[in-house]
Amino acid sequence: MTEKSNGSLAARSGRSPAYPAFDLETAIEKLKVFHKANRYNAVSITGATDSLGYKSERSGTAQRAIAALISYGLLSEEGVGPARKVKITELGRKILLLPEDDEDRIGYLQEAALKPKIYRDMLDEWPESLPSDAEMTKFLTIERDYNEETVRILIRDFKATYEFARLEGNGIISEQEPDKAERKDSHVANKANPPLTDVFSSFFPPPGAGRATMTPSAPAAEARTLTIPITGGRIALLQTPGEVTENDFKFLQTYLTLMKDAIITGTVSPPPATKPFEIRTGAAIWRAQDVDRPITVIGYWGERGGTHYVRIEGSDTGVPLNEVVYDSTVSLPL
Repeated sequence: MTEKSNGSLAARSGRSPAYPAFDLETAIEKLKVFHKANRYNAVSITGATDSLGYKSERSGTAQRAIAALISYGLLSEEGVGPARKVKITELGRKILLLPEDDEDRIGYLQEAALKPKIYRDMLDEWPESLPSDAEMTKFLTIERDYNEETVRILIRDFKATYEFARLEGNGIISEQEPDKAERKDSHVANKANPPLTDVFSSFFPPPGAGRATMTPSAPAAEARTLTIPITGGRIALLQTPGEVTENDFKFLQTYLTLMKDAIITGTVSPPPATKPFEIRTGAAIWRAQDVDRPITVIGYWGERGGTHYVRIEGSDTGVPLNEVVYDSTVSLPL
């Protein structure tokens, strides 16, 4: 593996802000070389650059290589001046030890990919898919003050890291290699613990999958996708309408609490009813934390902790019966 760029990690006056000297895959290859020579011991900068094959620790290339490994969180440093040393971090150790197709390793790679600030900023700007190179160039030059030559290198290495860490969605990965955009991440998906977006889709079916009385999804043009970091370097995606009110947020809090089992296990099984329980079905209002939402009650869900729950159309999660107010115009006994 050869170094793919000559960019400097350190921000320099009158020049581009900080960015890694090479992509993450190159960084991992260099980390393997460092590990072979030094294991997990702290070594001087001279020892580190020597083990990576650089003739002088004072060379710009050597300094940029060490800085890039630090920026990805693969090496940590201690001490200053002549006493400065570097060693492999816990994140770097996990990446080295785990097999390449291990789900946890992929999560750690994604964590490393988001360590450099500019990479994190770019993913925050385009959380679902990458735009064209022209759009990224506009963002980096206008919004982040990178010069044109730096931008060309930065975009190339970012897209390589984006693909290597399997962060891609359905957007453009490379204008020169469009087939890469079609690759699916079969390793990150875990059938036992489905992504948060899959859990949401099970409660809010797409058009044609059945009529739901809950608030319909916002058009894609008005939707916002929030990237939420969770354990193991993984992320959850939460899509909301363009405008979310305080009442909407309160309702979402309540509903997520009720969906806890579904989010964790992917399924919700109602507890067996201890006795037959008649429930009124039909149009109703769910009053949750002073937030009213129209629902359609379709039956009895079960009892838990002394509270009876009703089943509603469009969801497998029960709603507390004591929070349901029925429409006076409807009277449909079970």
